Amino acid sequence: MRRLLIFGLIAIVAGATVVMALAQQSRHGRNRGAEEGAVPVVAAAAHTLKGSARGIGAWRVANTAEALELAAPGPAGQFKAALGKLDVAVAETKVAIADLLRAN
Repeated sequence: MRRLLIFGLIAIVAGATVVMALAQQSRHGRNRGAEEGAVPVVAAAAHTLKGSARGIGAWRVANTAEALELAAPGPAGQFKAALGKLDVAVAETKVAIADLLRAN
């Protein structure tokens, strides 16, 4: 059971990394006026991450992914803050994975 949780958390971290990369590219594009196609992609990716994280009980990642999903079409400040919170949640999840691996 513990291995399954570890693998699930690793998958969540990988997914979050993709979402954060998309979000950073989107924000860069939005600054250049090319936001039309990128915002829905970021929102959809964050939505998928939210569901996956909820499925394994990674609530902090799920909540911050939801915040990013909602902030994607909004003002740059809200988007940046949500992205920063997701980054922190992912870092905390990495620590939890390391703790679980040490306990094994």
